[in-house]
Amino acid sequence: MSIPRLELQVAVLGTRLMNTIKEEHSVVISDLVLWMDSKTVLRWIGSTHRRYKQFCWQPSGGDSGFVEGFSVEMEILELQSPGEDHSLGLTVCAPVPKQKGDLEEYGLTAAECEVVENLLVRQAQLESFPDEIRIDAALCMPYSARRPIILSHRHSLTDLIVRHFHARMMHQNVDVTIAEIRTSFCVTRMRRVMRSVIASRNKCKLQRARPMPPIMGPHPVDRLDAGGWPFKHTGLDYFAPRLVTVSRHKEKRWVALFTCLTTKAIHLELAHDLSTDSCIIAIRNFVCRRGPVHRLRSDIGKNFVGADREARRFGDVFEMEKFQINPSEGGVWERMVQCVKRVLRHTLKEVVPRDHVLESFLIEAENIVNSRPLTHLPVDADQEASLTPNDLLKGVANLPDTPGLDAELPNEKWCRRTEPIHQGDLVFVCNPALPRRELCKGIVEEVYSGADGVIRRAKVSVNDNGQSRTMMRPVFAWYCR
Repeated sequence: MSIPRLELQVAVLGTRLMNTIKEEHSVVISDLVLWMDSKTVLRWIGSTHRRYKQFCWQPSGGDSGFVEGFSVEMEILELQSPGEDHSLGLTVCAPVPKQKGDLEEYGLTAAECEVVENLLVRQAQLESFPDEIRIDAALCMPYSARRPIILSHRHSLTDLIVRHFHARMMHQNVDVTIAEIRTSFCVTRMRRVMRSVIASRNKCKLQRARPMPPIMGPHPVDRLDAGGWPFKHTGLDYFAPRLVTVSRHKEKRWVALFTCLTTKAIHLELAHDLSTDSCIIAIRNFVCRRGPVHRLRSDIGKNFVGADREARRFGDVFEMEKFQINPSEGGVWERMVQCVKRVLRHTLKEVVPRDHVLESFLIEAENIVNSRPLTHLPVDADQEASLTPNDLLKGVANLPDTPGLDAELPNEKWCRRTEPIHQGDLVFVCNPALPRRELCKGIVEEVYSGADGVIRRAKVSVNDNGQSRTMMRPVFAWYCR
């Protein structure tokens, strides 16, 4: 036992002796003074708990000893006897001096934290499992895994431990965190606790946030026209500028892709440039080969806008009812662009072919894409052959019916409904180029519904670098909290 501890014991014994003499004498004592020649004890008694770790002498069963402890809520520790009802008369804080200055700066040591953890775990076990007894199981396993600490999922300490392990494992999935917890603890209904912890942490909610696109909108009427002819309703798009050899120099050529919105058949035309005249020539060549077009859809390209303007000025440019600029419904022909590019990657071996060679490859790619099956591919030989766009273009003995308004569309995403966003919801701007922690937050100010009554767009007030601005985007462009 160190000299400072012995001197503290003398101070406590002197205080007890003073109280005993005062109680045994009948003379009223008005003032008491205790003298101590140890300046170390006087300094410890007069200091605060923030300077030293607190120290208390607690006799038990006739044996006296010093027990180290720590108090979070009390600023001073009153020395009392566990078996007596009276106070010792002197409120004293007897701190143990720390040898290193780092301990004063960083607070509790690792050993102290371990002692506190054991005390809290024992208290939680007494409250949750007062009558349970642990026994050894597999002797080949480590002691911590063989005899883990049992905790109830209802206790508040369990929630704190799970949060600690979840943060230590860098917010990984449920299985990773559970595997780490089971090396030291056995928690009842662990997955239930993990789900509640993940659902309550804002960081995990942000990392797991996903856009909530609404149910797919209804198909345009052009896609479901059952009584029409091929290319009655057509979509137009340009793609892939290709270099061709003209004489001794090179020039660019574009490909005009016409897609039938009903039969998914395609037609390819070679365009010499992006001018309005070249676009009109490609459309007239297409109409002459495939027949009249009832409605032609395209995006907002300048050549398409110019062709639409010329068609409105001169009625003899196109023999069609309507040239419609509608960029939001171009998914059907954009998908066909990828199919044609995939075929050209395997067929177009020359780097810079001539015009007639490129035109020949385009016709071949058109035939290959139009030979793809539109229906279920049969497995048995006795089943009917699958339907292809070439069957509808060239004609067969028994022409199957084209998809009608009553046809079932067995695509799950067309029927899956999600919870729509509402006015006042907190959302994040979808930006794959930025980390999740740097995404701009926003508040939904107003929502807009489509023709089918489903919310399709939203106006959001976004705080970007301290400046507030309003953004109008589709619903799938926001991460919902």
